[in-house]
Order: sequence, then C-alpha cells, then structure tokens
Amino acid sequence: MEKILKFFKNDLKNKKIAVWGLSFKAETDDVRDAASLFFCDEFTKRGAKLNVFDPEALKSFEKMFGKNKAVNYSDNEYEAAKDADILVILTEWMQFREPDFARLKKEMKAPVVFDGRNLYDPKEMKKSGFKYFAVGR
Repeated sequence: MEKILKFFKNDLKNKKIAVWGLSFKAETDDVRDAASLFFCDEFTKRGAKLNVFDPEALKSFEKMFGKNKAVNYSDNEYEAAKDADILVILTEWMQFREPDFARLKKEMKAPVVFDGRNLYDPKEMKKSGFKYFAVGR
C-alpha cells in the first residue's frame, strides 16, 4: 500500500485501479483474511474506482466486501485492466502468470503494475514497456 500511495503522491481520488486476484490463495474462492479485502477497502476509502477480477472468488468477495459503487466486477483480467491507471496483482492464479502483455499494455491507461506475488521478471517487464513494482523483491 505504501508503494502505491507513494506512486500517486497519496492521492487516489478518481484513480482507476485494476485488481487481479481476490481470493487469499489461487485455486479457491475463499476470501477470508484475503489481502484484497484490505487493499480494496483502502482504495475505495481514498476515492479510487476499482475494476476487480478473480477466476473463482468474485461472488464470495462481493458477499464479504459488500455492495460498493466504486467497485466493478469484471468478466476477465483484460476487462478489469481497461483504462486502468495501475494494475495490482494480489493472487497468483495460473492465468495471471503469462498474460498477453501487448494486449494488457493496450488496455491500460498507463502500463504500471504492482505485483504482490512477484510473478514476472522485472527486466522483461521493463523491456515490454511497463513500470513494474515487484513487492518484497
């Protein structure tokens, strides 16, 4: 969260944030104690608009997080990334490991990725034209 706030100079108002991965771990729809609950709560409290996607946990996330006009539930990862100022990856689903980076870059407003699961090689991301923040690396 600190890196994201620093990137936006503590101003998330009207920023569009794509979130990939809502479950606490891949291959489950369980969102209890998931990082997504904390991040999405903080993002919306600070005025951000969210496009979220998870292959299994959309319904369980919405049930636990509650209705919020600032959150849009997307049908796939590229729809979630459409016009996003940043992409935040919170769960290491297999389909997130090898996305079509050219398509992702085209969909996003700005090619900026905050990767909480360290799925990608920082050098390759830079070569592909992304600003890449590998959290914990």
